[in-house]
Amino acid sequence: MELESPTAILDRMEHTEADDSRRPPVVLAVIPNLLSAAWLVLGLAFAAVPVSWRLVVVVVAGATEFLDGALRHPWDVSGAMGYPLDPIADKVFVLVEK
Repeated sequence: MELESPTAILDRMEHTEADDSRRPPVVLAVIPNLLSAAWLVLGLAFAAVPVSWRLVVVVVAGATEFLDGALRHPWDVSGAMGYPLDPIADKVFVLVEK
């Protein structure tokens, strides 16, 4: 049995790994999670803000939700925090709004 050289193993690994060209750097990968956290905070704060500011809160929350989806799906980023946080934030915003 003949052993493979390290360079041959690396060459084989390069050709078998998935294409990660869509993934952003690690620093940018946390942005969707931060946007989900902002959506959650805005949902919780909705009841506490004055009535005249509620439209602003809804618009900013909608923008964070849009940006979260717009960045998370093309980058294919969904971490341990972001996966459950997004649906929880959605439900909190709807429940607090009523």
